[in-house]
Amino acid sequence: MLSFTKQTRRLPYSSTATMSASILTLPPELLSQILENSDYASRLALRYTSKRLYLQTSTTFALGSTAAQHSNTSYNISDLLQVEKWPCYDLAGQGDGHLRQPLATRDFFACSLCLKIRCASRFSNAMMKGKRGKHSAVASIDKDEKRKRFCIDCGVRYGKYRPGVRFEFGGARIGVMEHDLGGGHGLVCQQCRQFKRVSGVLRPQERTCRACFKALRRP
Repeated sequence: MLSFTKQTRRLPYSSTATMSASILTLPPELLSQILENSDYASRLALRYTSKRLYLQTSTTFALGSTAAQHSNTSYNISDLLQVEKWPCYDLAGQGDGHLRQPLATRDFFACSLCLKIRCASRFSNAMMKGKRGKHSAVASIDKDEKRKRFCIDCGVRYGKYRPGVRFEFGGARIGVMEHDLGGGHGLVCQQCRQFKRVSGVLRPQERTCRACFKALRRP
């Protein structure tokens, strides 16, 4: 009885050499071309991969998206909307659908006004869900509500809030030793025009912070 054995073709190079190949083995001009055609988020992630790539990306890192280049900045809100979806900034996005509620100090969002990635405790809940949530579906860039998201500090600074307005912020509530560390209720004081967290029960007619309320009651 004849038996046939499958002959394997021996490659001219070893498997060790193949496995050791990486982006660091590419010619400098090819690597530069890849970086120039990559978006801001990709270059930012690549920059912290190794010391060599950190130095290599220094010359091309200033090039952000096309919109950012036109505004003479290294990045814009479109770039940050990609960065905020990184696993280290998007804990809620990695959970089950019914548990995807932002947590302060664990989830981070991009602000279109200060152009920073900030903690969930710096945003109203309305800015972190619905059409302005990280994973909301977008029909087109022009209709992307996430590009209009702003943090509470910028909302106060640029007059986005009406004095006396109250809203929930910070995502899910976290309480440790009777101290609120996560989300909760807050208001923009009618007197000092600053945002203040409200502890305990929020009274229906409460429109000023506790410090201003006490000052108004003094004779």
